Amino acid sequence: MLPSLGRSSRPVPCVGVMAPRRLDGPYANVPTLKELGYNVEWVVWRGFYVPKNMPAEAYEFWARALRQLERSPEWAKVREQNSLGQFFMVGAEFQVFIDRQVNQFRNLSRELGIIR
Repeated sequence: MLPSLGRSSRPVPCVGVMAPRRLDGPYANVPTLKELGYNVEWVVWRGFYVPKNMPAEAYEFWARALRQLERSPEWAKVREQNSLGQFFMVGAEFQVFIDRQVNQFRNLSRELGIIR
């Protein structure tokens, strides 16, 4: 059971998490769906996109700023307070991740009949 969510005062049962590995904090004892035999992962990510033709200096400025933020104790505290897992990618690595996510969503949408 997890702490109550929203306006409810009752604990919420949690069968599994869709993360690639177990989470910390109140979710530490909750298995992943893969552990339960379901081939499912769903990473909730937050990201920043920049204009396609952004000057390299401006891009590097923002990439450095985000790397610095990601390593900061303040961001670690925000992640902990909000049960956000550590997940950071920038540049080509992030683009590859996004491309895979888009393809997974497209395939799933076709499978479910949402798109053709």
